[in-house]
Amino acid sequence: MWDSFLSGVAASIMLTENNVNGENEFAEMEYMNITFGLRRDGVHSGHVQTGLRDPFRIAKNGKGRCKDGYTAEVTGEGGVRVLVAVLNKKEQSGKFNFTKQFPHYKEVLYRPDLKGRQLGKKVVFDMDMSAGDFLALFYLLKLPVEVVDLKAIIVSPTGWANAATIDVVYDLLHMMGRDDIPVGLGDVFAVNQTDPIFSAIGDCKYIKAIPHGSGGFLDSDTLYGLARDLPRSPRRYTAENSVKFGAPRDTEHPELRQPLTLEIWQSLIESLTPGSKVTILTNGPLTNVAKIILSGEKSTSAIEEILLVGGHIGKNETDKGNVINTPTNKFAELNMFLDPSAAKRVFESGHKITLVSVDLLQDMFLGEILGAVILGGNELFLKTMYIVKNLGVLATGMLSKDGQITIDENSGGLVRVLDSNHVSRRRSRSHTYP
Repeated sequence: MWDSFLSGVAASIMLTENNVNGENEFAEMEYMNITFGLRRDGVHSGHVQTGLRDPFRIAKNGKGRCKDGYTAEVTGEGGVRVLVAVLNKKEQSGKFNFTKQFPHYKEVLYRPDLKGRQLGKKVVFDMDMSAGDFLALFYLLKLPVEVVDLKAIIVSPTGWANAATIDVVYDLLHMMGRDDIPVGLGDVFAVNQTDPIFSAIGDCKYIKAIPHGSGGFLDSDTLYGLARDLPRSPRRYTAENSVKFGAPRDTEHPELRQPLTLEIWQSLIESLTPGSKVTILTNGPLTNVAKIILSGEKSTSAIEEILLVGGHIGKNETDKGNVINTPTNKFAELNMFLDPSAAKRVFESGHKITLVSVDLLQDMFLGEILGAVILGGNELFLKTMYIVKNLGVLATGMLSKDGQITIDENSGGLVRVLDSNHVSRRRSRSHTYP
């Protein structure tokens, strides 16, 4: 929304030649003296932050003093004269108000009536909002509830899209008439990547492998432009928070706060009947699954199986992974690389794990649907065989090694691996699944 407003102001200014005062149809403009950055003894230091715990940023009393990138209005010397949009023009506010743009829009939630129906396998879908994950979600929603009962969706921002893209998940559920399915937001940072003092910030060591532009965050955040054509759900992502949930202060509407992964998982566990189990299908980094496992035995006892789509098991030196923008890491798969500590924790957890490795995914976007197809038990489409291996994941802190899957007979976890040599479209009707 802010980017749209900024673009409108800029385009409107540029339409008029020699527009030194910045007149435009969207905002009132004013010249201000602005300063940027940190001063030391009255002089700009020219300092550039070197890390989250940069010693130059911390005073002796332990409080921060550095304001790199901080803007403030000043008088006298030390400022730069800048034209600033200070107020949105009221007569144009409707251009950025959804309900004013579409006066016939109604906030209606669609929930199916499942009473009296024999529901199928209970599934939680863990996704990172890549285009392939949305194909898998669409497939799961098209399956009869008697086959797959999708109980919740948990989203990992450590993957292909930012947290606010959760709105696209809400819109797809709305289109499919499943506004009853809760959506939980996971941690923004990978395991062991948050700042030890202030967990709201952290390192982007691994996620830097995903490009920001074409083919990366830009396209994932918009589903390559498809997101704009989805019907708008009344459910929206909001960063509203409160002290109760770890925010430094109460915000205006904490009751609107986006539910978190562990809250959605805990609510689901409490709603299960005795003896019921849940299968987790995960198509992204394993941050959410690791957090669930770390939350305690009471939360994990209801896990029936973890079905992982990702990982790479190389057959030889020429059989390489797909970690883009990190050429030193030749054999890892991106989901494992984006949070190697989480992957290591999950593989060593002792839970029943089935792995659909990247070796099988000749087309990454279409291949990511394979886990959902397996859950649906579509015998007309797919026949499968599995082999059991002792697998581990490297999480050494070295970018050239992290995320690589190793065959480890001593400390690796037992993993059921979909055999790439025996996966094909079904050709005959006489086949049983092991």
